[in-house]
Amino acid sequence: MSDGWPVCASFSYEHSVSKAKVKSSTADAPVSANDITKYQRDGVVLLRNVLTQSVIAELSDALAQNMQSPGPWANEYAANSQQGRFFDDYVNWSRFDAYKACALSGVLPQIALVLMQKTSGRFFHEHVLVKESGNNQVTPWHNDEPYYGIDSINNVSLWVPLDPIPEQIALRAITGSHKWGKKFIPRRFVDQSSYVASANDYEPLPDPYNLMLPTT
Repeated sequence: MSDGWPVCASFSYEHSVSKAKVKSSTADAPVSANDITKYQRDGVVLLRNVLTQSVIAELSDALAQNMQSPGPWANEYAANSQQGRFFDDYVNWSRFDAYKACALSGVLPQIALVLMQKTSGRFFHEHVLVKESGNNQVTPWHNDEPYYGIDSINNVSLWVPLDPIPEQIALRAITGSHKWGKKFIPRRFVDQSSYVASANDYEPLPDPYNLMLPTT
């Protein structure tokens, strides 16, 4: 479970049915055995300096183009306000070469496969989010599963910040929450309201600051 991002691109992979197949050598993936252990235990792991500055610049340029030419799934969460933009969009990897190159080749799919402990997988989609200077909207706590429509634990999202991110506004995650065996109703990013009042096998998201690992 996580919250927050100023400027980032997220790349999601899975080991079942999806759109673009990924099969990449994992021999040079910058992931240690300790990283894998942390990921499997905590559901999240921090990997530093895995993309070159030139790749980050290419992604940033593609994101700027994306913001000028949004796709059909784009959202403006601060529309009609005096704040900076809070923009998101996804499933545009076939429109922008930098998205596609990072998603299907190079280090990101290598990392995804190593963390999933698989030799092949499928790229699900990319998701870009931008909070411009002056925007103080808080991203609601959430787990990604209900947004994806994938019924599998064999999936991973790679959160790639494109700007330096101060710790106080960086992505946060509740370690071990992937093992709770719970599914939470997703919230809208625009106002943090629940998408639905109730849903089978899902429960309302409690106050994240009071969340505790369920006892057995």
